[in-house]
Amino acid sequence: MTRLLRQEIVEFSSVLVDAATGHPKSTFHKYVIPTENHVLSEYCKSYNGIKQKHVTRSKGAVTLSEALKMHQAWIYRGCGGGLNVSVVVTWGNWDCRTMLKQECFHKNLPIPDYFAQWINLKTPFADKYGNGYWRKPVKAALEATEVLEWEGAIKGGSSHARNKVRLLSLLIHQGANLAITSWLNPAAAPNN
Repeated sequence: MTRLLRQEIVEFSSVLVDAATGHPKSTFHKYVIPTENHVLSEYCKSYNGIKQKHVTRSKGAVTLSEALKMHQAWIYRGCGGGLNVSVVVTWGNWDCRTMLKQECFHKNLPIPDYFAQWINLKTPFADKYGNGYWRKPVKAALEATEVLEWEGAIKGGSSHARNKVRLLSLLIHQGANLAITSWLNPAAAPNN
């Protein structure tokens, strides 16, 4: 019987987007040093397209605590000194509500306030294109638009982030309703 190891964030990628135009303004990418399972599993390397050398200090990787601090400073600079003018946009709730929340809890790290709520891009996408893509990857959603195709590597946080921005930009230009859809603590949602 194979023992399931605790998952850790090994790559942290974001793109800062101008909400009015949908154009990318800045990118953030850090490989994250795993602190519990120092050797990446074959599954992790295959799924994420990451090599062991990527998650070492000598190659510029940082701890999750450092990555979160660097990310917060990057957003602060990119938003002209304010975090309250930004919103996280994801494809699904896994990244924030599951992975980040569990790992920060397990490692006793504070979760930056801007991760308390986000836009799950699946919601405005479903409003425009139907619910058939709710359980599908962002690549399928791009193809469903009939105007976008996946660009870059199929695996890896940076290409995933850039492709989500392309989909977000299209939805902005189509006039999609881009409102907060998800909360770190679902009980904090309005009407709960």
